Order: sequence, then structure tokens, then C-alpha cells
Amino acid sequence: MPVIGQQSFEFAKINHNTAKYYPIETEWRILVLDPDARRTLTEVDLEWVSKYWLGKSKLFKDRGAFFLLFEATDQCMFAKRRGLALLWLWGGMEAVFSPDKAELKYRISSAIASFLEPAGIPRMNAQKAIAKLYDSRSATAHGREDKKSDSLQSTYAIARRAVVRMIEDGRVPTHIELEAKLFGADSL
Repeated sequence: MPVIGQQSFEFAKINHNTAKYYPIETEWRILVLDPDARRTLTEVDLEWVSKYWLGKSKLFKDRGAFFLLFEATDQCMFAKRRGLALLWLWGGMEAVFSPDKAELKYRISSAIASFLEPAGIPRMNAQKAIAKLYDSRSATAHGREDKKSDSLQSTYAIARRAVVRMIEDGRVPTHIELEAKLFGADSL
């Protein structure tokens, strides 16, 4: 990621506590995906990157399902239309969480909920909310207007949580693991 600094890198090596860098993008940010996002990096952010990024980079090597989800989450803000960004995010999540195209709405919403939430009411509520977001994806994919104004931001938040969890775990869950988790057999 390109950055602009208020000082030289040499100065920053010596005075790292006072060094200031600001990330820049090469394209305009068209879509606001997280209105509450901070605009500066903290030491905690940099520690997270240091802890996980290099060691978990193996997730990107095969350019498979995780790569597609990561790229969709990272790049959807540059889509010219909200509907295209929404489809991009769902395409990435379907690659990871849906091995079969039958009963897609239920399967994908259940798999994502089981991956992100503990068993019980939180998981059930998450599954219902994710299924509603999938309805927004379907409306957009079939040329209808998405009636839910926050569906893009909510979908982005879920995709981002999934990406962060996979990076922290250092792996993408298999479809067998997701199914076991869904039915409470993951502790066996």
C-alpha cells in the first residue's frame, strides 16, 4: 500500500514514535463501506499486520476461494455502482462458504453464521440477517433495485469479519468443517 509520510524513512527509523504516515490509494474511493472507519493507522493496527500478515500470506498462494473473497472485500469500494460492489462481495463469500449451488440462500447464510457466531441464538439471528442480505444480492443480480439501503455496508462488514478471522486462523475452513460446525459436530 502506498503511503505518504511527513518525514523521511531514515528519520522515522530513529523517531518511530513521532513518525506519521498516511495511506493513499491510486483510485478514488467511490463507495463508503464503513462510515465509522478510522482514517489513521494505530500501533495496534500495525502490530496486527506484523503478527499475521507475512505468516498467513500462504492463504493467497493458490489464488483460490480466499483470494477471491479477500480481493472482493479489498476492492469493492472502487466499483462504480453499489449493486456491483454487493455482487462482488457475495461472489467472494459464495466461493468460500457455498460448495453446492442447491438451496444457496440457506446454505451460504448458515455457513457464514456458523463460521462467525457461536452456537445458539446469536448464530440463529446472524443466519436470518445474512439471508436477508442475500435477498438484496439476488435482487441486484436479477436487475431489481435493492430496497435495503444498508445492505452493502452490512455485507461488507460480514465479509471483512470473515477475511480477518481466516487470516488470524491462518486457514480457510473446509466445507466439511463448516457443515460440522452448522450441526454442532465440530467439537467431535
